[in-house]
Amino acid sequence: MLKSPTLLLTPAQPLLRLLLRTTGLSGTRAFHSSRARAEALKVAFCGSDGFSTESFKALLAYQQANPDRVSTVDLITRQPKPKGRGRATIERTAIQQYTEADAARSAAVACFTPESDAEFSDLQRQRAYDIVIAVSYGRLIPEAFLASLRYGGLNVHPSLLPRYRGAAPLHAALLNRDTYTGVSVQTLHPTKFDHGVVLFQTPEIPIDTNAETLQSLTAKLAPLGAEGLIHVLDQEYYKNPSAHAVDTTKYKKSYTKKVTTESRKVNLVADSVETVLAKYRVFGSVYLLHDFVIRNKKKRSEETVNKRVQLEDGLEDVTAAFSAQHPDLAQSMAIGEYYLDTTDKANSYLVFKLVDGFVAAKSIKMETYSACDAQQLSLSLKKRGIVKQLLI
Repeated sequence: MLKSPTLLLTPAQPLLRLLLRTTGLSGTRAFHSSRARAEALKVAFCGSDGFSTESFKALLAYQQANPDRVSTVDLITRQPKPKGRGRATIERTAIQQYTEADAARSAAVACFTPESDAEFSDLQRQRAYDIVIAVSYGRLIPEAFLASLRYGGLNVHPSLLPRYRGAAPLHAALLNRDTYTGVSVQTLHPTKFDHGVVLFQTPEIPIDTNAETLQSLTAKLAPLGAEGLIHVLDQEYYKNPSAHAVDTTKYKKSYTKKVTTESRKVNLVADSVETVLAKYRVFGSVYLLHDFVIRNKKKRSEETVNKRVQLEDGLEDVTAAFSAQHPDLAQSMAIGEYYLDTTDKANSYLVFKLVDGFVAAKSIKMETYSACDAQQLSLSLKKRGIVKQLLI
């Protein structure tokens, strides 16, 4: 766990205000430069999610205020993916949805979805970009495309590099229960993720390890990354990166793993209350595996099937409350055992005993069944194939 030596921010010091004071930026104003340019930049912006959308918004605002500095901003995003039951729904990326939500913005911004290296090269021949900006794009920018750009590329990365290089730095900070993180703006390395020259870095931004979620941390850091990006562009650090390199020796090199479905899995026997709740705050839900006994009435037989049990809503630490209300039960329950607390039928809970305490879930979803509360679950245990009190 990373421990910050001092609390850098107080309620009287909003994040953005501290960032601007520390880095010399001048607030949320539009940047206007008195330096003349021979030619305005043609920018390719590669992004996909909500974090990248904040930087994209800032870039469009900067272009509008400084057309002599940035002449063109094109959006490059991932191709729409099929989603939902039967894969019948086609979903565009969050940044493309943002662009298309406003008719004027959609008309002003050209959107492309190249996938292969050849498609990137073809796009460059057509559009003649000067620089690429990649923020949460989800793939490495092709080396040949990057080499064809006058000023290479920039990236906004939500960590204090070189800590947490890789695909999931925010997930890693929360799952490791770090007490601070930050944002870096770096150049793009031609062959590796997050090995560029760091040109800008925020102060250490505190994390509330008991309450911070992936959504709240993203919302906190995205505007700071956007401000940093515009600062780097406005000051033209990209022209001579080595002359503006930030000292990053304070932070140890580390790497993050790609987030998968398996990342949401919890083990009631091995995981602590803190670990389970940290995963819940990151992913919004967690799941465990349970052996369900499925009875076939026609064949008069039983079959054991390993299925997921997903804990979805209102997961919380109830160690103190449950131990006080049910002291004997709390003592006698085995690790991994659950208790259906239906004392208040309108507000029922499924309480699990872990190695160091108890967690309670309001909403439970069994594989092949719809989500239900603890009261509904208690009325359909046999139907769902739950015949034992241990969900391990």
